[in-house]
Amino acid sequence: MPKPDGTMYSWEKAELRGAQKRYEDAVNRCKMHAHSSSIHIYEASEKVAFADLMRITAKYAGCK
Repeated sequence: MPKPDGTMYSWEKAELRGAQKRYEDAVNRCKMHAHSSSIHIYEASEKVAFADLMRITAKYAGCK
């Protein structure tokens, strides 16, 4: 839960930054393996990372 003044605790910021980093890494891996026969694996991991990012973004939507 955010602080009463609407700002985020440091661990909340770290959680959000971690989710953003995981999504960016998944996108980069997907781009690297774009012409591979196993592209579906990387696309699936990108979708999971995106869903996690959206979940955490919604969790802290009202924070500064």
